[in-house]
Amino acid sequence: MTPGEKITEIQKYSNLKWADLAKKLGMKSPQTFIDIRSGKIGISTRLTQAILSAYPEINPMWMSDMSDKMFVNGTQQAYGISSAEIPVLNSEMIPKLNIGAIFKEVDAAMLVTNNEMAEYDKGDILLLRRVMSISLLVPGRNYVVNTKDFSVTRKLESFSENVLRLTSSAEDFPALDIPVSEITSAYSVAGFFCIDGFAR
Repeated sequence: MTPGEKITEIQKYSNLKWADLAKKLGMKSPQTFIDIRSGKIGISTRLTQAILSAYPEINPMWMSDMSDKMFVNGTQQAYGISSAEIPVLNSEMIPKLNIGAIFKEVDAAMLVTNNEMAEYDKGDILLLRRVMSISLLVPGRNYVVNTKDFSVTRKLESFSENVLRLTSSAEDFPALDIPVSEITSAYSVAGFFCIDGFAR
């Protein structure tokens, strides 16, 4: 689907005139829509964020051309999805995700952008729970570990008071030893969305 077709679908769904939709999305005029529909420009990150904020039932993966489903599990009204939103840690394109009532204990999400873990494909969305203490880590589970300089998704092999040893299920990625003092946050992977569903 082209950006022009996509923005037309959004306008139809909004049931608003182009000028009113522009106003709802915080735009000065509907000229941007004309430019998108003519193929002159695409849908910017800023406009995507405005659309997802105004219509959280629209699938972020559809906005980023990674799914052909316009809505997350249908519309909010049809499926009773709550307006609970969690931050997506590494994505400007998808700043927040509407997770609905089923995932009450999920604190954040993360878009998979590489192949560092064989069980996750690019475009999957990891559902994360914040780990409040290193002592709560469980060897054998997958974690997202953030430092000031980088973020990794790995399986915890072992840990001590000073170092986490993390391994990858993909062959090309070596084991990592990360000093506990360098960790800014850690999240356990509670589950993940495939492009067409949910998996645990």
